[in-house]
Amino acid sequence: MSTAHVLQCHHTNDLTPLLTELEDRADCVLTRLYLLWQLDEEFAEIEKSLEQQDYINLIRSITGKMEADLEVIRQKNELLNNGQLSDWIDNGTDEAEKSRKQEHVMRLMKKMDGLQKQMAEAKRGYLG
Repeated sequence: MSTAHVLQCHHTNDLTPLLTELEDRADCVLTRLYLLWQLDEEFAEIEKSLEQQDYINLIRSITGKMEADLEVIRQKNELLNNGQLSDWIDNGTDEAEKSRKQEHVMRLMKKMDGLQKQMAEAKRGYLG
């Protein structure tokens, strides 16, 4: 299925699953980022090279999964635009549904903003 077709499907359908998946992926990235910080602190205290290698392997695994989640977030985010979100909210059946949709979008935007800040902090921390 082409990206244009997926975009068209999302434009006419409920965006809740797409927004929920973006939110879930952001949660996964934030959790993995926290784990990486914890492992980094523990790694500094390890003296045995075999244990260090175990930590290195674990860090690589977590980093790979985090990168995959970030790529999915990027791809799914490309499917959305502000006009599409506005239309989806405005097409609610009543004011209560419109309000729920608006809250969902705002919650996701807040989470993505937090994710962006945490990623920037991690980048500064690891790259200097």
